[in-house]
Amino acid sequence: MLIDRDNIFEFKNYTYKNYVLLSNQEKKMILEWRNHTNNRKWMFNQNIILLDNHLNFIESLKENSNSFYWLVIKEGTPIGGINLIHLQSDNKSAEIGYFLDPDQQGGGLGLEFVYNAICFAFEVIGLETITGNVMDDNKIAYILDSFMGFKYKKEYTSIMEDLSVKFHYCELTKIDFFKNIEIKNDIEYFMKFYKQNRYGNE
Repeated sequence: MLIDRDNIFEFKNYTYKNYVLLSNQEKKMILEWRNHTNNRKWMFNQNIILLDNHLNFIESLKENSNSFYWLVIKEGTPIGGINLIHLQSDNKSAEIGYFLDPDQQGGGLGLEFVYNAICFAFEVIGLETITGNVMDDNKIAYILDSFMGFKYKKEYTSIMEDLSVKFHYCELTKIDFFKNIEIKNDIEYFMKFYKQNRYGNE
């Protein structure tokens, strides 16, 4: 699988701009989003990333054939970031990660954002399987991934700041995602699903 970092992907009403193409202002903006407590509290690395380290990381992506990061723009407005890492060309799989601009959170955009990101990974990048790791306390993400069709395969713990934190490993195939695709971006269906399942992983 060859992913062109120099290509700015236009998909539906979204734009995916690779980190290596970002302006200095955009690089600083997405770092601020990532470092915001609303986002980093759900990540494996919960430390605040310094700007120099962030810039060096983006520079390293130019030579990394297994990790790809994009700024996501909706109708001209930057709204978040997604990444596909541990890319496996032989079975067309990768691990997905994403986060929204903290100012955009809580307003109903999250469902459409995640839906579009998954469509992008399957339809544009050409993946057949997406994997993910969700912190147990992140109930909304757990349920949202379930709604999208992810299957939870195992639980495991990771030591973070001397605490044992439980995670869930999940997988989503292209076939499972496109089952009932007509409801995957419907906020009313998701809210019903959320209310029915919000205590399911406790």
